[in-house]
Amino acid sequence: MAEAVRKDPYKTFRFKVEWDGKTVAGVNSVSAMSHTTDVIEYRNGNEEPFIKSAPGQTNYDPVTIERGLTNDKEFHEWAGTLDPRAEYKDNFRKDIKIILCDVNGTEAITFKLSNCWISDYQALSDLDADDNSIAIESITIEHEGFNYTDVGFDKT
Repeated sequence: MAEAVRKDPYKTFRFKVEWDGKTVAGVNSVSAMSHTTDVIEYRNGNEEPFIKSAPGQTNYDPVTIERGLTNDKEFHEWAGTLDPRAEYKDNFRKDIKIILCDVNGTEAITFKLSNCWISDYQALSDLDADDNSIAIESITIEHEGFNYTDVGFDKT
């Protein structure tokens, strides 16, 4: 019997985020990507009295991306495309790549989120003169699904 080859799991501290074909600077946190599918329970009247189930609609949970606040306006400008005081822009959706790297920094897995748009923008975290931390900005992304590709998959 062939034995499985042990592979160490990827670590969560080596990653990058890309949109519009370029890496987004300074990202230090990306929330988990997940989805849930509703369960539809039903019973046929002419069968045994047992409940059956079928898959219903799938909901993709929002993803939050955080980074230290700098003079880079990427988050602000994208969030501004949905500002009701601004002229409506039809380019408010983007595809995003979240790329997980191995410990050497080599790209390993790419997650692609489709038709993303910002539902929440935090321009500045709380300020506190007694605190010893950096200012954070964050965006919460709504999307229509994700898939992933094993970029650096080792088949040996």
